[in-house]
Amino acid sequence: MAVNQGFSIGDRVEAIEDNTQGVIVSIDQGIALVRTEDGFELEFELYELVPQLAHQPLNMAAAAHKQKEVQQEARKKHKQKQQPKRAKTIPPMEVDLHIEKLVKDHRRLMPHEHLEIQLDRAKRSIDLAIQKKLPKLVLIHGVGEGVLKAELHFLIGRYDGLRHEPADYQKYGQGATLIHVSQKASRW
Repeated sequence: MAVNQGFSIGDRVEAIEDNTQGVIVSIDQGIALVRTEDGFELEFELYELVPQLAHQPLNMAAAAHKQKEVQQEARKKHKQKQQPKRAKTIPPMEVDLHIEKLVKDHRRLMPHEHLEIQLDRAKRSIDLAIQKKLPKLVLIHGVGEGVLKAELHFLIGRYDGLRHEPADYQKYGQGATLIHVSQKASRW
């Protein structure tokens, strides 16, 4: 008789999940063909089966119970393996470049000083994202006249391994840029 994972052809078994009982007529690659008492032939994976206790000698009942527990544990592990693994996603680092978020008394500054401060903060944020190997960075620049956005895109272009696109419209509107940081990204 062929033996597979403790079962042999001719063994009386029952399914863990339902009351199906029968005799194993064949075993192939972890699948047992079981002929039920009604004459039907059903396929079960071996981890779904346990020896039929009613037809086991008394000293085998404890061993069969233990085997049933082992089979249930194997079934749980099998189900866990089948579940798709979720990729761990790191939320992007967000940097708000609105001048009022960067400087307390911004009203006394000239417009070109605003831009210098914003670009400096953006550059430091990009450098930090590269250093910390963060996969994404969102620079919130606002809509305005588009000067800061254009300068940011020019700045991003000076780095190797960065690419950018508009950030999530529903979350940021048109006033943010999403930067993808590759593992090979480097400062210029």
